Amino acid sequence: MSARAWLQFFRLHTASAEIGGFGIAAYLAGVRSFALIPILLFAIIVHATGFGENSLVDWLKGYDRTDPSKAHHPLNTGTIKTAMAKDAIITLHIVGVVLFIALIITYGAGANVSHLVIAIPSFALAIIAGNIYNFYSKVNKLLAPLEISLTFSLFTVAVYYGLGGNGGTVPDLLFLYAFFYVFFQIAQMGEAKELGQMNERNLLRRMGSYVDGDGIYHFSRANNVFMWALTAVKGAILISLALIVEGTGLAGAVTIFFIFAVLVSYGLLFMRVRTRSAALRIMGAG
Repeated sequence: MSARAWLQFFRLHTASAEIGGFGIAAYLAGVRSFALIPILLFAIIVHATGFGENSLVDWLKGYDRTDPSKAHHPLNTGTIKTAMAKDAIITLHIVGVVLFIALIITYGAGANVSHLVIAIPSFALAIIAGNIYNFYSKVNKLLAPLEISLTFSLFTVAVYYGLGGNGGTVPDLLFLYAFFYVFFQIAQMGEAKELGQMNERNLLRRMGSYVDGDGIYHFSRANNVFMWALTAVKGAILISLALIVEGTGLAGAVTIFFIFAVLVSYGLLFMRVRTRSAALRIMGAG
């Protein structure tokens, strides 16, 4: 059993979303310098718990066992045994809860009852929504993006208020962006990655997208409209943040230009996706 197998099982190469989201939330709440390190550790643990559980559940339910593209995954190769995977997920759930409480005690000096009334239920609901996603996302495809987007957004809310954040337009926009960022990644890019699995519940297949006999991806017009609509929502949130933080001067204009350039480039790259490997690369770039 290798460290690489566990890294793959937990999909730690995609932990940047939690690290970035939780880190920004903590910074907005007033956490600075080296005090951010435990927050980033918490972000990694949350990611490993959720994605590790997803890997385990998908394997136990047979989805990953029959997917040729996942033949190299550690549960399929036997590098990681099922019992060990279960023990790891249970342990990480406990560690995550304990660490969240420790972070509030250590760094949440500004948090009072009104903060905790938001932080603790948000944390609990995030765990519930994440588990619903992991166990039922392959069956209820329509609700799956909503479940995982709520999970990520609610964890960000929990971190911010648990550390004593006092609210405001900027953190509210951060929570909203966290939701739509993950919604885009799952509803668009995640479904594109699984388009070839012939699951008729796949959202993109319902929109008319398909993979032909040669493994070439074909995205429907409805799919492209869906993708650009989500891109526009993300762009509107980011531009609003830029205007609040940077203002309407040169800094704001440059920031808005880069937001526009990155989002449009990403959308155009997606429209050129023709294989699963390309979909995975574009999803990672997101």
